[in-house]
This record gives sequence, C-alpha cells and structure tokens, in this order.
Amino acid sequence: MKIVLLAILVSGVCSRPSSLPNAGLTRPGVGSIGLSGMVLTDGTIVQFDRAFIDDIVSIGESGIVTKSGKNVQLTRDLHRVKRSHIMNDSGILTSWGQAIVFKKPHTTIVSEGPGGIVFSDGTLVQKPLQL
Repeated sequence: MKIVLLAILVSGVCSRPSSLPNAGLTRPGVGSIGLSGMVLTDGTIVQFDRAFIDDIVSIGESGIVTKSGKNVQLTRDLHRVKRSHIMNDSGILTSWGQAIVFKKPHTTIVSEGPGGIVFSDGTLVQKPLQL
C-alpha cells in the first residue's frame, strides 16, 4: 500500500503540465532544469528569481530563451557558457552585446581584464558589473 501511494505521488509530481515547451528537462548525465531553477550535475542548486522566471519564453537542452533577449546558453551539465566577442576589421560585438566601431581598421585587443578592454586604437571599454 505504501509503495503504490509513493508511486502515485512521484508520478503526479513528475507529470505536472507546463505551458512552456520542453520545461523540466531531465536526462542521465545531464543536469535538470525547470521553470524555477536548475540542479547541476555536481548537485549545486541554482534558483531563478521572479523577474527571470517571468522573462522565460522557452527552455531547451542548450539554454533558455527570454523575452528580453538576454538568452542563457548552457553546457551539458547546465553551467552558463561564457560568450566570446565577435570581432572583424571594423568593429567588435562584445560578449555582453555592446557594439563598438573601431577608430582605425585592423584594431586588436591589447589587454582584457575583469573591468574592461583596451584596444590598440586607444579605445577603452568598461565591462558591465554582472559579467
């Protein structure tokens, strides 16, 4: 009797309907992600705040799509992927989404640290605090 009741409770919790496609992904060797947070493969629990939950459009195997465009790309074990800069001869799109046009063609990054980037054309760019 106790085993049957436990099985019913577990199946009821696991089969909760969701209005979001693919919400609540769980696969062997992969962390679990749901509408309110994530459980990483190392056991770390990441709880989303209300503002982020309200911003979610869809949850998929490789990340979260948001209404605001602040999408989150995740690794297999659900750690956030650090985006890299996209750079060409005339400018750069930073990993946090800031577009910068170079003063001189073929500008390069001279130095990059936690506070900002120094370019060879003399341009200094401060990074946002939440990176």
